[in-house]
Amino acid sequence: MYSLIKRVEAIEKECVDVKDKNKQLQQDGNCGKFTLLRRKIGIDIKQVKDLIKERDKSEEDMPGTQRTIQLSYSIRNKIKEVKDDTTKLERMHLKSQERYKRKNKENTEKVKVLELHGEEVQLAFAHVKELEIKDKQRGGEASLFIPLSSSPGSANTIKYLPDIDRDDFRELHKNDQIIDEVLGRISDGLKVTENIANEMNKTATKQGVMMDTMTTKTDKLEIRLETMNGNESFKNPNSFQLDENYLFFLCNQKENNQLTIHYIDLSSDNKEIKVLLNNATMNTDDLSLEAKLQRERQRIVTSGITSFQYNSTTKIFLVDINSKINLIDISKSIEKPILKEVTGDTYNMSISSDQKVVAYVKDSNLWLTDIESDKQHQLTHVSGKFLTCGDAKFVYQEEFSRYTGYWFNNSSTLANTTTTTNSRIYQILYIEEDESQVMDYSIPDSGIKGEVSHYKYPLAGEKNTKITLKALEFSIENSKLFIQREKTLDLQKLFPWCEYLVRAGWLPNNNSIWIQLLDRAQQKLQLVRLDPFGSNDQQPTILFQELSETWVNVVDAIHFCKNTPQLVITSEALGYRHLYLVTATDNSFSSVDSCRNLTGGNWVVKGDRIWLCEEKKLISFVANLDSPIQNHLYQISYNVDLNSSNNQTTQTPKRLTVASHYHSQISVSADQKRFVSLYSNTNTPYKVECYQWSDNEQNYQLLHTLPNLNPSNIQYSMDRISLDQTDQNKAFYQQLANSKREIFTFQNSQGYKIFGKVFFPANYDSTKQYPTVLSIYGGPHVQYVTDQYQLMKHYHTLFGFVVVVIDNMGSDNRGVDFESKLKWKMGTVELNDYVEGLEYLISQKLVNIDRNRIAISGWSYGGYLALHAIGQRPDFFKIAISGAPVSLWEAYNTGYTERYMSTPQLNPEGYKKANSLTYIQNFPNQENRLIVIHGLADENVHFSNTSVLIEELTNHQKPYILKILTKERHSVRNINNRVYIEAHNLNHLLKHL
Repeated sequence: MYSLIKRVEAIEKECVDVKDKNKQLQQDGNCGKFTLLRRKIGIDIKQVKDLIKERDKSEEDMPGTQRTIQLSYSIRNKIKEVKDDTTKLERMHLKSQERYKRKNKENTEKVKVLELHGEEVQLAFAHVKELEIKDKQRGGEASLFIPLSSSPGSANTIKYLPDIDRDDFRELHKNDQIIDEVLGRISDGLKVTENIANEMNKTATKQGVMMDTMTTKTDKLEIRLETMNGNESFKNPNSFQLDENYLFFLCNQKENNQLTIHYIDLSSDNKEIKVLLNNATMNTDDLSLEAKLQRERQRIVTSGITSFQYNSTTKIFLVDINSKINLIDISKSIEKPILKEVTGDTYNMSISSDQKVVAYVKDSNLWLTDIESDKQHQLTHVSGKFLTCGDAKFVYQEEFSRYTGYWFNNSSTLANTTTTTNSRIYQILYIEEDESQVMDYSIPDSGIKGEVSHYKYPLAGEKNTKITLKALEFSIENSKLFIQREKTLDLQKLFPWCEYLVRAGWLPNNNSIWIQLLDRAQQKLQLVRLDPFGSNDQQPTILFQELSETWVNVVDAIHFCKNTPQLVITSEALGYRHLYLVTATDNSFSSVDSCRNLTGGNWVVKGDRIWLCEEKKLISFVANLDSPIQNHLYQISYNVDLNSSNNQTTQTPKRLTVASHYHSQISVSADQKRFVSLYSNTNTPYKVECYQWSDNEQNYQLLHTLPNLNPSNIQYSMDRISLDQTDQNKAFYQQLANSKREIFTFQNSQGYKIFGKVFFPANYDSTKQYPTVLSIYGGPHVQYVTDQYQLMKHYHTLFGFVVVVIDNMGSDNRGVDFESKLKWKMGTVELNDYVEGLEYLISQKLVNIDRNRIAISGWSYGGYLALHAIGQRPDFFKIAISGAPVSLWEAYNTGYTERYMSTPQLNPEGYKKANSLTYIQNFPNQENRLIVIHGLADENVHFSNTSVLIEELTNHQKPYILKILTKERHSVRNINNRVYIEAHNLNHLLKHL
């Protein structure tokens, strides 16, 4: 599209050779420009009208298509152009009118022409006034208010603007100048409100779906928020994986907002971002109930290819596309990958190391498909409503993050074992889980037939599932399955103290297994080695053990060396999670020779994996050594003297990543020659960089910086397409980016250093007091305050609120002592840190907070603490917004609750104090101070928590606002529900805080 000046100049040039009958207009350049510009505006208005008709027809024929989106962009761009032209027209009119009246009083004809233009403008504005009156008479239902000031309650906060239907639109075209006052401000308003809607969508979810419409309404503000799918550029990439030539990652495609696999050829001079598949879309409605519930446990809200398994040796991907098993083979060409669909279910699917067999869970049993013949085989044959094989039930998924119940033996020695030329041997370790003794829990559906859904849910102090560990060896010969041997391991006999099996796997190059076990109190953890086909009288080898008087957290970072009898594991035995080197006496790990800690200090090794290079004896790992609120990649050597009697072999790690940032996603190549990091800090947006080891420099050097992932930078390997870029969100992002935000620290009353972050409102004025929203989670295993770029998370600042986040005692990544302050005392220690933090900000004048207008808002554990805040400190918090709260811990599950609170039978006093209902009499008697939001179908924090709360509030005559999401689970997925809740909460704060 031409710029305004170029277009006007082009029209003028075309008219130079045209004989105009009006000599006065020919002689007067300014008046000629005036007429030409009016003519251009009239043409553009007609184009807008035609584009709207074409857009409406496209939307009617094929809703949500790229064509519809592009037409909408064109309409808005054209409206913006009309606005700019009309603004220039008015300036020209005023300037010319003054000049002619002053210098050409005798030229009455020209004055009359100009006055006529002025009369047209006045008539146009009068017509706007009529429409305002008409719109108000019909109730203002279609009204659009655009904020002129972001300070809630300030004078002249809103400017009225009538909404336009098609009839009004046709009528308005009679007066060209009306476009400036109406369509121009509509264009600006839509841009602002769309961006707000986008960010409310991001706030409600981790990543994923765009919202459609949003309406907020109070006596102070009314906004219609309209967005369209595909309005956002590519989101930050994730799930990085490196091989010798390529960097693979997941990223969404703008045109359909679906995740798919992207790659960069790091060995090429042209390191262009390309898409491996451009047609990968997923219909989440086709997922099984088990798959949908597993996505709830994993907090996955995106669609498309949400994960992938890649074998760098065979160059084959295993992915789920449209709920079908698919293999992507790039061994011959990455530009033309071979896509093969495999028969079978995608739930809990996994592929063997030779890439010839895919296993999965189907009908509560373990199945597999022989890829070559595409023939399915059933491996297990349990029957019964509450028996499953190879799966992980609720507590294991939700509280221990174990999402599978089976493991292939990928040992190279096994891969070379065959019975005949055409036979292949496989071994699988799997869990048979029995839920029959677990309490039944019924959740009503929202339909009119009174149906209910039934779940097995172990409440604190009640019975858990029973698990049986089994091993199976089988062969595939000429597409036929042959069971070679089976074994059931009696865990109750071998480990009578064990309640949970939280991790498992096979030792490399050895047909032994390792399992990680926890007791019921979660104060004893063992990593043990077993012979899967051995006797139940065998003596297991305890490879590692951790005991604690508080609780033991599950260990994810475990790495067995392939070439030496060693393993590296992390442990919190010394108060902070650090690396330990365990050395066995032989390759079978039949006994342990030594255990040495490799790192130490008041910092934490983080993440669920570590990277070992056995050739160089190097370990790369993520930790917060530089700062508790930062993430970095570090490296040490594990080439220690095994003959030394000193088990303290700690080293000072070498930081590999850019300092003073939070590196949120990191991946390292197997040979440790490359690593990639996505990083940012509080004031610097995200960046993705890949580094490569330099032998000359003896250090890692920057290899490539990924460009901003917008559509123009993406080339599709199968079907190259191009997409237009848009600056539609630029102003909105810029407003947030220009807003001030700061990290602060203070020492709480118990002597601990507490971290917090403040987000200042736009155009912050230190002489004014501001309403404040404290955004919280507060529970264990979560860290809210990090040195990351988090502007989008706190859109409330656009409406004049200060937003504060604080990590209280009990939050993650600060060591055992800091986290264990919650032991047996949930709900009684967190609020002190919040109050002290806000008081610190006020006393130190770091931000001008109105202490009489402080709200607290949280979801899940944050919702639980919001209830405690309004119950324990109603004098300090004016409003509490509690989403999906646990009202009493007796109503939550065993794995989580007993870890921190023990059982109701052993800790009755702790449960009473932690119960939000205990403080019900202190809840405020004033209206509009408590909002409770909950999904009726929540199978994690059951709606019964809110039912009991509402009953007690009613019994004590305490006012509340209840928002029930009838079809939602613990995560709010439906876009209309997310929009509705965010809009309601924002309006409530604007009106009552």
